[in-house]
Amino acid sequence: NIVSKDGYLNQNTGAFMCNDSTKGLNHAITINTFMRMFNKILATKGLAPIQIGIGLGCDYELIVKLRDENHEINDKLWIGNAIGHATYYANLANRNGNLPIMMSKTFYDYLIRALEKEEANFGHAIQPYYENGTIEAYQCNLVSSQFNKWVSEL
Repeated sequence: NIVSKDGYLNQNTGAFMCNDSTKGLNHAITINTFMRMFNKILATKGLAPIQIGIGLGCDYELIVKLRDENHEINDKLWIGNAIGHATYYANLANRNGNLPIMMSKTFYDYLIRALEKEEANFGHAIQPYYENGTIEAYQCNLVSSQFNKWVSEL
C-alpha cells in the first residue's frame, strides 16, 4: 500500500482513495493519458493495445489504523462502499463500448460541486452511463491535453 499527500493506493484492489474528487479525477486522467501513450508505443512495435478500466468511487468511509501492543503496523484498513464501487466501475470501464474512466453517481456529484467552485468547465465531457434505462454512473475519456499533444507527436 502506498500513502501519499494526495491519498492512499490499495495495491490489492488498485483503488485509489482520496478525500478530494478533483484530485481523484486528475489521477485517473494521468493514468488514462499514460495508457494512451503506452498503446501508441505498442502500436509502433506491432503489438496489441492494452485496455484498462479506471473506476472512481466515493462514500463516507471508516479508516482504522492497525496496531498491536508490541508492533505498530503502518497500514490502514478501509471499510465502506467506495472501494467496492471503484472496483465495480473499473471492471465495467473500457469494455463493451464503455469509456475508460467510470465513476459512481456520488463521486460525480462531489466532482461537479468542486468543479463549480473552481470554475472549471469540463463536466460536459463526462457522460451518463445507463443501466436498465436509469443513470447508474458516469463515464469519460479525459486525457492531459499537454501530455496528449506530446504523445501525438511520437
